[in-house]
Amino acid sequence: MYVPITFAGLGLQEAAYAFLLTSIGTPIESALTFALIVRLIATATDLIGLPPLVKAGTRILYNFKEENNSARNLQREDSQKTIAETN
Repeated sequence: MYVPITFAGLGLQEAAYAFLLTSIGTPIESALTFALIVRLIATATDLIGLPPLVKAGTRILYNFKEENNSARNLQREDSQKTIAETN
């Protein structure tokens, strides 16, 4: 849907809307207003999903840290047992 030469098609999508709408007789002001409103609505609906995404991502990172901490604790216990056995 987006041309990959800009970030999220920013500017290109609006220019395309303006070009297409002015080619059918819409004033440029109305065409640009329409393009910006479409962009605003798309961005707003994308932002609705941001909190659950952040929450899921934080949960994944927390679980990853817990697993690493558990593995480190086991390694420490094993090394302490080995040192105690050698003494």
